Amino acid sequence: MCIRDSPIAWYHEYDGGKAFYTGLGHTDSSYIEDGFLKHVLGGIQYAMDHKALDYSKAMTPDIPDEDRFEKKVLASNLNEPMAMDVFKDGSVIIVERKGAIKMYNPATGLIEYIAQKKVHTVHEDGLLGVALDPQYELNNYIYLFYSPPITESIQRVSRFVFKNKTLDTASEKIILTVPVQRQECCHSAGYIRFGKDGLFYISVGDNTNPFASDGFAPIDEREGRMPWDAQKSSGNTNDLRGKILRIKINPDATYSIPEGNLFKPGTPKTRPEIFVMGCRNPFRFSVDAKRNLVHWGDVGPDAGKDSVGRGPKGYDFIGQAGIGGGFFGWPYVRGNAHAYNDYDFTTKTSGPKFDPNHIVNNSPNNTGMDCLLYTSRCV
Repeated sequence: MCIRDSPIAWYHEYDGGKAFYTGLGHTDSSYIEDGFLKHVLGGIQYAMDHKALDYSKAMTPDIPDEDRFEKKVLASNLNEPMAMDVFKDGSVIIVERKGAIKMYNPATGLIEYIAQKKVHTVHEDGLLGVALDPQYELNNYIYLFYSPPITESIQRVSRFVFKNKTLDTASEKIILTVPVQRQECCHSAGYIRFGKDGLFYISVGDNTNPFASDGFAPIDEREGRMPWDAQKSSGNTNDLRGKILRIKINPDATYSIPEGNLFKPGTPKTRPEIFVMGCRNPFRFSVDAKRNLVHWGDVGPDAGKDSVGRGPKGYDFIGQAGIGGGFFGWPYVRGNAHAYNDYDFTTKTSGPKFDPNHIVNNSPNNTGMDCLLYTSRCV
C-alpha cells in the first residue's frame, strides 16, 4: 500500500499574479457536483483578481515577432547530426551519431572535420551529446555523451580536453556511466547541458522496445521480456534511464549531488542523480537562465487514438520541473494524467487504469521503490 501526503489542489502568487490548480474532476459526474463547481469557481475568482496584479514582478519577456529573425544555414548534408554547442567566437562544434566531430568556422563559412570517435552505433546509440564547459576559455574542457564500442552495455559521459581544434582522447575523464541493455531498441536521448546555476544536466531515454505494445505502455512483465518493460527504467527510482539527471561536476571530474534533486543521497532504492523521472525519450531540454526551471520535450508512443482498453494515444508533451524535480508518469501516465490500463501481456487482457494518485511499480524488473508520487506539471 502506498500512502503519500500530497495536495490535490493548491493556489499561490506567481510572477506578480496568481495561480490556481486542481487535480479533481476526472469524471464527468464531477462537473455536476455542487461542491466541485464551487471549488473551481473559487479558484477562478482568486486567479482573476486583477486588482492584485503587479506586472513589475513578471519575469517572462515578450516574444519577438517572427520577422525579426534571419535564418542562416551553417551546414548541410551532415550525417545524422545529434547535437552542437557554440563557442564565444561563433565557432560551432557539431557531433554526428556515428562518431564524427565537426566544426563550423565563422571566418570561412565552412565545415571542418575534427575527429572520428569510435562508438557503438547499433539501434539508436552512438555519439549523442556535446557540451562546452562554462569556463572553456580557461580550461578547454568539453563533454561528450556517447556509447563506447565495448562488450559492456553502457552509455558514458566523459570530459575531454579540446584545444586548437584537436580532441585529446588521452585526456578523457569518465564522469558518469549509465548501464543499459543493447539487445533491443530504443530511446537513448543523450542531450547534455550546463545550466546558469553551474549544474550539469543529462537526459537518458527509457531504453525500451516500443514495438510490441501496440503503441501504448510497454509494461511487459513476462520472463525474458525486460527490454520491453519501461518499469525497469523510467518507473524505477534506482535506475538512471528514462530520466533527466542533475549533478555538480568537480574540478577532478568526480561529481557531487546538488540540493533539490528528487531523492536525497542515502535514500534506499534510489539514485540521487535523478532530477526528473518517468520520461520516455526526453530528447531535448533547456534550463531557464533566470529561474533554473527545466523544460523538456518528451516524445510520445505510436498509438494514433485513445483506446478504451489500453489507454491514451501517443501524446507528446513539454514538461517543466523546478527544485525537487518530479516523477512525470511514464509508463503509467502520459501528459496531464492520461492513465494507461494495467495490461497483462501473458493473457492479453486489460486491467483497470493506473491511478495517478496511487502508482505502484510491482514489476519484477524494478529494483527501486514500489510507490511513485506522480507530478502533473506539463505546460
